[in-house]
Amino acid sequence: FSNIANYPLAIASANMYWSQCIIWVKNMKVKTRLDFMGQHEICFYGWIPSKGREHVFDGPGNIPDVWYIDCVPRAKMVHMTEKPLQIPLNAIEYSSKPGDIILDLFGGSGSTLVAAEMLGRRARLMEIDVTYCEVILARCNHMGMEITKVGEFTGLTDEFMKDREIRFPEDKIRSSVDNGEFMCKR
Repeated sequence: FSNIANYPLAIASANMYWSQCIIWVKNMKVKTRLDFMGQHEICFYGWIPSKGREHVFDGPGNIPDVWYIDCVPRAKMVHMTEKPLQIPLNAIEYSSKPGDIILDLFGGSGSTLVAAEMLGRRARLMEIDVTYCEVILARCNHMGMEITKVGEFTGLTDEFMKDREIRFPEDKIRSSVDNGEFMCKR
Protein backbone atom coordinates (compact mmCIF):
# COMPACT_ATOMS: atom_id res chain seq x y z
CA PHE A 1 0.00 0.00 0.00
CA SER A 2 2.91 2.34 0.66
CA ASN A 3 3.71 2.57 -3.06
CA ILE A 4 0.16 3.38 -4.19
CA ALA A 5 1.23 6.88 -5.27
CA ASN A 6 3.43 5.30 -7.96
CA TYR A 7 0.55 3.72 -9.87
CA PRO A 8 -1.02 6.86 -11.42
CA LEU A 9 2.41 7.91 -12.73
CA ALA A 10 3.11 4.45 -14.15
CA ILE A 11 -0.32 4.33 -15.78
CA ALA A 12 0.13 7.77 -17.35
CA SER A 13 3.68 6.91 -18.48
CA ALA A 14 2.30 3.91 -20.35
CA ASN A 15 -0.23 6.16 -22.16
CA MET A 16 -3.12 4.51 -20.36
CA TYR A 17 -6.17 6.32 -19.03
CA TRP A 18 -6.99 5.78 -15.36
CA SER A 19 -10.71 6.34 -14.90
CA GLN A 20 -11.31 5.44 -11.27
CA CYS A 21 -10.74 2.89 -8.53
CA ILE A 22 -12.97 -0.04 -7.73
CA ILE A 23 -12.88 -1.03 -4.07
CA TRP A 24 -13.11 -4.77 -3.41
CA VAL A 25 -14.40 -5.39 0.12
CA LYS A 26 -13.35 -8.84 1.31
CA ASN A 27 -15.37 -11.12 3.57
CA MET A 28 -12.32 -11.60 5.82
CA LYS A 29 -9.58 -9.47 7.32
CA VAL A 30 -5.94 -9.86 6.29
CA LYS A 31 -2.88 -9.16 8.42
CA THR A 32 -0.77 -6.30 7.13
CA ARG A 33 2.41 -4.55 8.17
CA LEU A 34 0.31 -1.47 8.85
CA ASP A 35 -1.61 -0.38 11.92
CA PHE A 36 -4.96 -1.74 10.76
CA MET A 37 -5.87 -5.11 9.28
CA GLY A 38 -6.80 -4.96 5.61
CA GLN A 39 -10.28 -5.85 4.45
CA HIS A 40 -10.30 -4.21 1.04
CA GLU A 41 -8.20 -3.89 -2.09
CA ILE A 42 -8.05 -1.14 -4.65
CA CYS A 43 -8.49 -2.14 -8.29
CA PHE A 44 -7.34 0.44 -10.82
CA TYR A 45 -9.85 0.77 -13.64
CA GLY A 46 -8.89 2.30 -16.96
CA TRP A 47 -8.02 1.65 -20.58
CA ILE A 48 -5.64 2.50 -23.40
CA PRO A 49 -7.25 5.24 -25.48
CA SER A 50 -7.12 4.69 -29.23
CA LYS A 51 -8.18 6.84 -32.15
CA GLY A 52 -11.40 5.83 -33.82
CA ARG A 53 -12.49 3.69 -30.91
CA GLU A 54 -14.78 4.81 -28.16
CA HIS A 55 -14.61 3.64 -24.56
CA VAL A 56 -17.04 0.79 -23.87
CA PHE A 57 -19.10 0.40 -20.72
CA ASP A 58 -21.62 -2.40 -20.92
CA GLY A 59 -22.51 -2.80 -17.27
CA PRO A 60 -25.70 -1.95 -15.46
CA GLY A 61 -26.19 1.77 -14.98
CA ASN A 62 -26.41 1.44 -11.23
CA ILE A 63 -23.32 -0.66 -10.43
CA PRO A 64 -21.34 0.91 -7.58
CA ASP A 65 -17.56 1.26 -7.38
CA VAL A 66 -17.52 -0.86 -4.20
CA TRP A 67 -17.77 -4.61 -4.80
CA TYR A 68 -18.56 -7.07 -1.99
CA ILE A 69 -17.16 -10.37 -3.27
CA ASP A 70 -16.05 -13.31 -1.12
CA CYS A 71 -12.37 -14.24 -1.12
CA VAL A 72 -11.11 -17.52 -2.54
CA PRO A 73 -11.13 -19.95 0.43
CA ARG A 74 -7.59 -20.40 1.77
CA ALA A 75 -7.71 -24.18 1.21
CA LYS A 76 -8.35 -23.62 -2.51
CA MET A 77 -5.82 -20.83 -3.10
CA VAL A 78 -2.92 -21.42 -5.48
CA HIS A 79 -1.53 -17.90 -4.99
CA MET A 80 -0.99 -15.98 -1.77
CA THR A 81 -3.15 -13.05 -2.93
CA GLU A 82 -5.44 -14.89 -5.33
CA LYS A 83 -8.42 -12.90 -6.56
CA PRO A 84 -11.87 -14.47 -6.95
CA LEU A 85 -12.84 -14.99 -10.57
CA GLN A 86 -15.90 -12.73 -10.16
CA ILE A 87 -13.71 -9.61 -9.94
CA PRO A 88 -12.14 -9.87 -13.41
CA LEU A 89 -15.38 -11.33 -14.82
CA ASN A 90 -17.28 -8.18 -13.76
CA ALA A 91 -14.59 -5.76 -14.89
CA ILE A 92 -14.02 -7.44 -18.27
CA GLU A 93 -17.69 -8.01 -19.08
CA TYR A 94 -18.67 -4.45 -18.21
CA SER A 95 -15.84 -2.67 -19.99
CA SER A 96 -14.90 -4.59 -23.14
CA LYS A 97 -16.26 -6.39 -26.16
CA PRO A 98 -15.55 -9.94 -27.39
CA GLY A 99 -12.16 -10.02 -29.11
CA ASP A 100 -10.74 -7.10 -27.10
CA ILE A 101 -7.34 -7.42 -25.43
CA ILE A 102 -7.29 -7.39 -21.62
CA LEU A 103 -4.02 -6.41 -19.86
CA ASP A 104 -3.02 -7.65 -16.39
CA LEU A 105 0.51 -6.72 -15.30
CA PHE A 106 0.30 -8.82 -12.13
CA GLY A 107 -0.77 -12.22 -13.49
CA GLY A 108 -0.76 -14.03 -10.14
CA SER A 109 -2.89 -17.16 -10.42
CA GLY A 110 -4.26 -16.27 -13.86
CA SER A 111 -7.80 -15.24 -12.84
CA THR A 112 -7.84 -12.44 -15.43
CA LEU A 113 -6.69 -14.81 -18.17
CA VAL A 114 -9.40 -17.34 -17.27
CA ALA A 115 -12.11 -14.65 -17.09
CA ALA A 116 -11.03 -13.19 -20.44
CA GLU A 117 -11.19 -16.62 -22.07
CA MET A 118 -14.63 -17.31 -20.58
CA LEU A 119 -15.91 -14.01 -22.02
CA GLY A 120 -14.31 -14.35 -25.46
CA ARG A 121 -11.60 -11.75 -24.91
CA ARG A 122 -7.86 -12.05 -25.46
CA ALA A 123 -5.59 -11.53 -22.46
CA ARG A 124 -2.03 -10.37 -22.02
CA LEU A 125 -0.50 -11.09 -18.61
CA MET A 126 2.84 -10.43 -17.04
CA GLU A 127 4.02 -12.27 -13.93
CA ILE A 128 7.49 -11.82 -12.46
CA ASP A 129 7.49 -14.98 -10.31
CA VAL A 130 8.38 -18.10 -12.32
CA THR A 131 6.47 -20.32 -9.88
CA TYR A 132 3.26 -18.43 -10.53
CA CYS A 133 3.92 -18.46 -14.28
CA GLU A 134 3.83 -22.24 -13.96
CA VAL A 135 0.66 -22.02 -11.84
CA ILE A 136 -1.01 -19.97 -14.59
CA LEU A 137 0.04 -22.44 -17.27
CA ALA A 138 -1.10 -25.46 -15.21
CA ARG A 139 -4.44 -23.84 -14.31
CA CYS A 140 -5.21 -22.97 -17.92
CA ASN A 141 -4.03 -26.31 -19.29
CA HIS A 142 -6.24 -28.07 -16.72
CA MET A 143 -9.17 -26.06 -18.09
CA GLY A 144 -8.33 -27.08 -21.66
CA MET A 145 -7.08 -23.64 -22.68
CA GLU A 146 -4.20 -23.52 -25.12
CA ILE A 147 -1.70 -21.02 -23.72
CA THR A 148 1.41 -19.55 -25.29
CA LYS A 149 4.24 -18.33 -23.11
CA VAL A 150 5.67 -15.41 -25.06
CA GLY A 151 8.72 -14.33 -23.08
CA GLU A 152 10.97 -14.79 -20.09
CA PHE A 153 11.74 -12.21 -17.44
CA THR A 154 15.50 -11.91 -17.30
CA GLY A 155 15.74 -9.45 -14.45
CA LEU A 156 16.16 -5.73 -14.29
CA THR A 157 19.09 -4.34 -16.23
CA ASP A 158 21.90 -2.38 -14.61
CA GLU A 159 20.80 0.60 -16.72
CA PHE A 160 17.28 0.38 -15.30
CA MET A 161 18.54 0.10 -11.74
CA LYS A 162 20.89 3.06 -12.27
CA ASP A 163 17.97 5.17 -13.54
CA ARG A 164 15.63 4.29 -10.65
CA GLU A 165 15.02 7.95 -9.86
CA ILE A 166 13.16 8.15 -13.19
CA ARG A 167 10.04 6.29 -12.17
CA PHE A 168 8.46 3.90 -14.65
CA PRO A 169 9.95 5.17 -17.94
CA GLU A 170 7.57 4.28 -20.76
CA ASP A 171 10.11 2.36 -22.85
CA LYS A 172 11.01 0.16 -19.86
CA ILE A 173 7.34 -0.62 -19.18
CA ARG A 174 6.63 -1.47 -22.79
CA SER A 175 9.68 -3.73 -23.12
CA SER A 176 8.84 -5.59 -19.91
CA VAL A 177 5.29 -6.17 -21.13
CA ASP A 178 6.63 -7.48 -24.44
CA ASN A 179 9.06 -9.80 -22.65
CA GLY A 180 6.72 -11.53 -20.23
CA GLU A 181 3.19 -11.89 -21.49
CA PHE A 182 0.87 -14.81 -21.86
CA MET A 183 -1.88 -15.06 -24.40
CA CYS A 184 -4.56 -17.51 -25.42
CA LYS A 185 -4.27 -19.01 -28.87
CA ARG A 186 -7.50 -18.91 -30.82
